[in-house]
Amino acid sequence: MTKRLGMVAAVIITYVLSAVAVQAGDGFDVSLLRSTPQEIVLEFTLGDYTLNPVDKNGTIYTEILFPGKITTKKKGYAELPFIHASVALPASGDLHISVEPGNVTEIPLAYPMLPSRGVIYRNQNPADIPYETAPSARTGRWYPDKVATASEPYILRDVRGTDIHVYPFRAHGTKNILKVYHSVIVTLSTGSGEGANALSAPMRSVAPEMEAIYRDMFINYAPAARSIGEAGELLVIHTSRDASAIAPYVTWKRQKGITVHTLEVSTGTLVKNSISQFYASHPSLLYVQLVGDWADIKSELGTSANAPTDPMLGCVAGSDYYPDLIIGRFSAQSASDVTVQVDKTVGYEKSPQLSGSWYPTALGIGSGEGSGSGDDGEADYEHVDVIKEYKLLPSTYSTVNEVYQSGSASSVSGYVNGGLSLINYTGHGSHTSWGTTGFSNSNISSLTNGSQLPVIISVACVNGEFHNGGDCFAESWLKKNGGGAVATVMATINQPWTPPMRGQDYMNDMLVGGYDYSTNPGSGTSTTDGRSTFGSLVFNGLILMYAESSTSSDLDTIKTWTIFGDASLQVRTAAPLPLSLSATSAQANTPFDCVVTSGGNPVPGALVALYQQGTLFKAITDASGAVSISHTITAGEYTLAVTGKNLETKFYTRNMGGSANQPPEASFSTAVNNLTASFTDTSQDSDGTIASRQWDFGDGTSSTATNPAHTYAAAGSYIVTLTVTDDDGASDQATASVTATTPDTVPVLQNGVAVTNLSAAQGDWIYYKIVVPSGVSSLTMEISGGSGDGDLYTRFGEKPDTYTYDCRPYLWGNNETCTVSTPAAGTYYMGIRGYNAFSGMSLTASFN
Repeated sequence: MTKRLGMVAAVIITYVLSAVAVQAGDGFDVSLLRSTPQEIVLEFTLGDYTLNPVDKNGTIYTEILFPGKITTKKKGYAELPFIHASVALPASGDLHISVEPGNVTEIPLAYPMLPSRGVIYRNQNPADIPYETAPSARTGRWYPDKVATASEPYILRDVRGTDIHVYPFRAHGTKNILKVYHSVIVTLSTGSGEGANALSAPMRSVAPEMEAIYRDMFINYAPAARSIGEAGELLVIHTSRDASAIAPYVTWKRQKGITVHTLEVSTGTLVKNSISQFYASHPSLLYVQLVGDWADIKSELGTSANAPTDPMLGCVAGSDYYPDLIIGRFSAQSASDVTVQVDKTVGYEKSPQLSGSWYPTALGIGSGEGSGSGDDGEADYEHVDVIKEYKLLPSTYSTVNEVYQSGSASSVSGYVNGGLSLINYTGHGSHTSWGTTGFSNSNISSLTNGSQLPVIISVACVNGEFHNGGDCFAESWLKKNGGGAVATVMATINQPWTPPMRGQDYMNDMLVGGYDYSTNPGSGTSTTDGRSTFGSLVFNGLILMYAESSTSSDLDTIKTWTIFGDASLQVRTAAPLPLSLSATSAQANTPFDCVVTSGGNPVPGALVALYQQGTLFKAITDASGAVSISHTITAGEYTLAVTGKNLETKFYTRNMGGSANQPPEASFSTAVNNLTASFTDTSQDSDGTIASRQWDFGDGTSSTATNPAHTYAAAGSYIVTLTVTDDDGASDQATASVTATTPDTVPVLQNGVAVTNLSAAQGDWIYYKIVVPSGVSSLTMEISGGSGDGDLYTRFGEKPDTYTYDCRPYLWGNNETCTVSTPAAGTYYMGIRGYNAFSGMSLTASFN
């Protein structure tokens, strides 16, 4: 989210002299009429629509048939299509919107507008939910109340933006009139103030993975003005338990050509602050790979389900919900679990099967539910079938098998064992299974697909609920040795019905290299290029989904749809293209020149990397397949790797002549007592001695002592770095997160025992906590009685505040309750804030 000041306006705002139409085909066009740092003008033009009488539950309603299928979801109010565009903004400035309607038609209706049934979730059957008009909708007002809105500015890594939503259809609550806006001009202007979420931070090049995302998303993005840099860097976060097991993954990623950082944290660490701090000092970071289960490395619990929100760890700047980093997780309860996933990931990238006919083979699974109420009005199987017929088969896929409503678990097993590179699932789900077919963890354990490993995009409830119970469905796929899957995206909550269908559409669009909604079925933002990593295609899909319709159900989806597996995994969709290299060895003090070809033809876009003992040299082949890499490889062993999307991986271990110095291996241990941390250097040098040490304590202070102690000024998480240099001048670096704390003086509640006569002034806080053992089925925290108005906030593991909490009923008066089903073992904090002054209140926490 946070980047560039100063030049940003010149970088992201393109000056337009004539209208440029985009997003045609969803029943509307958007034209960019003008774009300057002071003013951006868009024209939204409505296309075809039809008013259709429809019988629902014996009542005749008026339904709007419109190519764009995003509709309002306020339960009991008219279900009305709306349209959108995303706009890149200057780095700072107050945002103002003005709306100028063009041609407007008022249409008297013979029947009332079809009411929305609200957000439908995938643990519900849409057919069981009635259509009912809310009494509050029968007012003398137009709904929606505004013709167009602009979201509060947000930051998407390098770009400050806003989402414009235009409501071309508005219904009157009592007059039975539909107002249709055939054109709307929206003008955005920026004021002199800083504005919300202003961009600030060092200038830097743009990761190529993000450059394409910006082009897809922002109507006025100007790529030619920006410097495109190297692929995004990777941070691997692990505990001491998994340090050895994750090492081969780190080594391979470095050999492949990715700059990799590692961070060891204590078991149970909530890593939000650690990631934010690391990003602040490493602005090229794009991928974060977590190693361990939720109990090992935590994200915040969120939504009404109190579920893990791994994707939100990527929100590292600004106050919005657009992630800036791509988060993946090797969920594991042991080092052996990590090893299985590392072996599958490295094998998938490093040792592809050149004759693998399974790469262009996919599977689609869809339920028979959702007709008329799913995204684009599709039932689940129809949605999956559109992906098959119009996205996968016209691209690299030659076979897309289908298992629809009447399919069985055995049919899924048969297709997986036969070899697949992709599975799309849309339907009901559970902690351990897919509802359609009943395919479950027990079926996964019997798979024999070996190294023929698919990636999976699953639209279903709680398939990724990895913080409760035994292994969830996603974990079983990834932990399966000798088969299973290499990566999945699955939800930690009961998913809403339509937002993830849109996200799945976009993820498949990215997979196949883009999709034009103006000439193909469906509605959405057209894209013209693809993504090569699993994390970037999931990330892009979620970003486009959320920009279209930023409702609470879209937000819940983007918060909880979790990547299990390697976020930086380079996905394969076709048999690898065989490669030939003109050179496979480097020479000392001479640039490494190489031409990469296949069948005599140049191969552009391949990543060529030389790696030696922590030092990386790399380049991307140009249009002629050539690279020239300057390097400082010294005597000793080094590696050469050539990789790329759907390419054979070329990997060589070579030896530069001469006697090589072995660099030191940096490591250290920590012991923390409140604000004071003691550090012990455990570094080693196999062929010499450690000559010097440089400690960076993460708070602007440093030391050159061997085993220093440091007292922090304030509680918080700090990134500590030790750099050691040996007697031959070689160096190595180790990094760890240290959490300094102040003594916890929050009073402890006893189970079911109330504290009474609590009081506080307006704005003041009172805190209590309760320790919950394992095996508890329900935890209830409640305030009651007294006078005034106190608000209850709760949070697991830390004290809540007005911005960060798990539950906040926010009711008038002093009677509020927060309930947690199957709470995790640990400490739950309760804060009572004086919305107004209060007195005589009681607080009780109880569990069974």
